[in-house]
This record gives sequence, structure tokens and C-alpha cells, in this order.
Amino acid sequence: MKTTILKNKYLLIGMAIMSFWAFLILGCFKTTNSKLPEPTSDQILNQIVNDSNYSIYKENLNLLATKSMSSMVAYNLDEQNFVTLFQESIDNNIDSKIKISNYLGFLNSNEFWNIRAKLNSSLSNLIKKYDFKKISKIQWYNLIKSSNTLALYQAQPKIKPFMLNPDICIEQYRDCIDDSKAQYAVECLGCVGWGALGWTVVGGVLFVGCEGLSYYHFTTMKRKCESSYKSCK
Repeated sequence: MKTTILKNKYLLIGMAIMSFWAFLILGCFKTTNSKLPEPTSDQILNQIVNDSNYSIYKENLNLLATKSMSSMVAYNLDEQNFVTLFQESIDNNIDSKIKISNYLGFLNSNEFWNIRAKLNSSLSNLIKKYDFKKISKIQWYNLIKSSNTLALYQAQPKIKPFMLNPDICIEQYRDCIDDSKAQYAVECLGCVGWGALGWTVVGGVLFVGCEGLSYYHFTTMKRKCESSYKSCK
């Protein structure tokens, strides 16, 4: 009888010790695996700025903006015709690809479509990595607008860098181009629903038409910038 009681006593003591250690282990596990605070929009933007995909995106966005308006074709397109041609281009219609790229200022059609592919790829990678739903449109707009545009003026033979020649016409042109790039970036991001659609099969169909309009608006704004600069001089 005494042996049984002792066994039960040791069993209870053993169970108590095991329960104590289990409590400590689970408590530590819970503490180390507690959910970290979610990053703020400013923290996300800071991560994006230091991401190589953003560097690629910004570089190609600048390339898109530096094409001289004088190299654009003379014919005009309204929004609907432009979007139709753009959709045909995505379906690999060679004639439409050439017309779209020429209208956007690229005499070499492959140059524009390569830039577009890099833009889409880098933006898609950023959307997959970061929570863009936390970033407001004005934050994204300001981020793009604050990008260094010195290369833009080096690429334009008629326009000297603003830092070397603080002319009011150049300053206005710079602001106009930066506004155009920022607005285009906002529209493109809006086309993918701020990360909601992505480049899925269904999302792609919706994205193409929206993307075409974004390019059209961008081109229209760039032409206004060029026109204003010429009249300002």
C-alpha cells in the first residue's frame, strides 16, 4: 500500500515538474513568435527606394520620359484608336507595335517594348514584395516626382541641366516632365488595383486597356511640356 502511495506521489510530482517546464517552454515559444508590428507606409517606401527593382523601374521610367518630342510621328491618335492599337500590339501585331512605339517617340520599335517589359517586370516584383495598399497615391506620386532627373537634361541637346543654368523655362519644363512621370506611375499602379489584380490572366486583360490609356495620357502630357518649353523660349 505504501509503495503504491509513494509511486502515485512521485508520479504527481513528476507530472507537476513536466507541466511547469511545458509552461515555460510554451511561454518562451509564444514570446519569440509573437507577431511583429506591421511596417508603416513610410517604412515600406524606404524599403522600396532601396530595392534594386525600384532602381530598374526608375531608370526605365526616365528613359521613357527622355525621348525627344521631335522624333514623334506627325499623325495624331485619339484615345480609343491608341488603346485599340495598343491591345493589338500586345497580341503581337507587328504593324501596331511600330505605330505605338513611333507615336511615343521611339523610332526603334524594339527599344520601347523592351523598356515597357522592364517597367512591368520591376513594378510587378515590387508589388509582390511590398504592401502597396498601405501606400497612398500621393505618396507614390511624390516618390516618383522626387527622382533624380539630371539625366533627362543631359539627354536633351536643347536643354542644359537646371543646376548649371537656372533658367525659368528649364525649371518649368523639369516640373512638367516630373509631373508627367509621377502621374503616369500613379495611373499604372492604379491599373493593377494597387496590387489587387497583379499580372494574372484575368487581371492582364483588364490591365492592357488601362495601361494603354496611361501611355496615351503620358504622351499627351509630354507633348504639352515640349510645347510649353518652346513657347517659353
